[in-house]
Amino acid sequence: MSIPHALHRVDAANALLQTAPIPRSESVSIHDVFGRVTHTPLSTDRDHPPFNRATMDGFAVRSEDIVPGVALPVFADVSAGSPPPNHVPQGHCVRIATGAAVPDALDAVIQHEWCSTEEPITVNTEHISPGLNIHQQGQDRTRGEHLVEAGVLIGAAEIGSAASAGHQTCSVAARPRISVMSTGDELVDLDEHPGPWQLRDSNSPMIAATVSSLGAELVERVRAPDDIDKTTELLDQLRTSADLVITLGGVSAGIKDYVPKAWDALGAHSILEKPLIQPGRPTRAWRHEHGVAVGLPGNPVSALVCMHLFVRPWIRAALGLEPFGDWTTATLLEETQPNSKRTLYRACRKEIHQESGQHARVHIWHGSGDLPHLVQSDGIIELPLREEVVGNNEQLPFLPWRY
Repeated sequence: MSIPHALHRVDAANALLQTAPIPRSESVSIHDVFGRVTHTPLSTDRDHPPFNRATMDGFAVRSEDIVPGVALPVFADVSAGSPPPNHVPQGHCVRIATGAAVPDALDAVIQHEWCSTEEPITVNTEHISPGLNIHQQGQDRTRGEHLVEAGVLIGAAEIGSAASAGHQTCSVAARPRISVMSTGDELVDLDEHPGPWQLRDSNSPMIAATVSSLGAELVERVRAPDDIDKTTELLDQLRTSADLVITLGGVSAGIKDYVPKAWDALGAHSILEKPLIQPGRPTRAWRHEHGVAVGLPGNPVSALVCMHLFVRPWIRAALGLEPFGDWTTATLLEETQPNSKRTLYRACRKEIHQESGQHARVHIWHGSGDLPHLVQSDGIIELPLREEVVGNNEQLPFLPWRY
């Protein structure tokens, strides 16, 4: 079957998104959920805060008792974690610590700086408003209310909120399982000395790290020689244990580009061919009986860019996240030449200007083999499909490398 060329990265990504698995859930310890995605909401088991909480060290009072020149005896001391007195006589106050429970009859907390240093205390202000320096019970969340919604990337604040509600485990989206296979006789492992015409395999660790950083599980990482039988054998093994198989190289028009032939031999069906982009036009994708496969180009810049353009949305969908929800916009800082036939993606450095927001400074393009030019870049910017120069101050789509 002939697959039409995708005219835009969204078209190409959507072709792959149709194969994304429905998010599955698993229960994970609260200590291990950083960077995971909630599958179901996390609710609070009681009001938050669970009592009227003092937000200052000072004295809890009845606001109506504050009269100029009238001293208030200190009836009791209340520290954080201790029960407040059930009854405080009219005209009295209690000394209270930050985080302690305010007695029910008292409606304000006056910080030490506004009070005399001797007892009974006098207050150095004439008017105290009810609620002063009190974090009211249930002000943040009431019992049963959601603390964290489903489909949220879990960070430190989410973990703290879940722990405050007694969640020892969280229901999170199971990580999609991905295997990576690099190809080519020209590649050697990092512990080998490359010959004059060989290269170290940099793509494999780079893409494997990206798989993990995007929230997926790396199942296996292998390398195939330029041999059709061995390539087919390895892909046959990888496809049964992974939701997605990523290959690196071997997808172009060379006589030893065996990946498409291997997937044909395994009965896979092509779903994406040659999106009209630069870098990365050789990118391919297939559906097979166990899942899906993506063939990324061998040039490292192409591989990393297309990993983020196409595989990243697929991973996000499998985790229950909005596939394109991490795209933003940035304003160009200098003129850049686009292309009228292919959408260009260029590495750039992000700059934040106080008055005008997020800007992008495009790195000099030396081709898709120039991996070092990505170092210290913050992401990629999408140039429009047109002939005329893109001027500075134009806003363009921007995708950061990291969440």
